[in-house]
Amino acid sequence: MSPFSTRNFITVSPLPITECDVILIDSKHTYDGVKIDVERALKLKSSGKKFFILDDYRLCPEIRRCVNEFTHLNILKFEKGIGTFEGDSQPPTSNWEGVIISEV
Repeated sequence: MSPFSTRNFITVSPLPITECDVILIDSKHTYDGVKIDVERALKLKSSGKKFFILDDYRLCPEIRRCVNEFTHLNILKFEKGIGTFEGDSQPPTSNWEGVIISEV
């Protein structure tokens, strides 16, 4: 198994960096996978405000549930939805392909 496979990277391998200001999370599409990635990213040092970009927010209920829990706990804050679909009849908060959130 590659040291950067999803399973190994999430559960075993240390992150290859210690400081970051913008983090892209395109995680396993499970609640636990997203939660582990966010918790690990929160431990990274930042030179200022730390931003997270999460992919597939619209497509995956588990990603939405995890992100919403972090925002309700006032750990993360929604900044902006990204990647909306033109002509989509869904409410604005449900038609984002991804979201930008920040550490509170």
